[in-house]
Amino acid sequence: MKHIKKIVVGMMVVLLFTTFCAGKGGSIVGKWESSDKQGTIEFFEDGNMTMDVQGFKINGTYNVEGNKLITKITMFGQEAVDTSNFSVKGKTLKITNKDGSESIFKRIK
Repeated sequence: MKHIKKIVVGMMVVLLFTTFCAGKGGSIVGKWESSDKQGTIEFFEDGNMTMDVQGFKINGTYNVEGNKLITKITMFGQEAVDTSNFSVKGKTLKITNKDGSESIFKRIK
């Protein structure tokens, strides 16, 4: 369980995830797979989102403000809110975290 928690927290930090509107070139709504194929994230039109990291599912909400993705999830009784920059170009979603690291996702749905 600790391993899964670390993966999820790491993905949250890398992703975070975090969109309902369009951001620089396209809509974030849809299902996306991480470039390392370790997980997916799906953004719904109603502002809800679902992440699946190696079979561990996490639900949350998101909001888009310009090119900012704001996500909120509750896991293990802890609420996490994160803001990241994002862009969509074609079928590629790039999320840039506060520390400058990037996560790349490909649209699968």
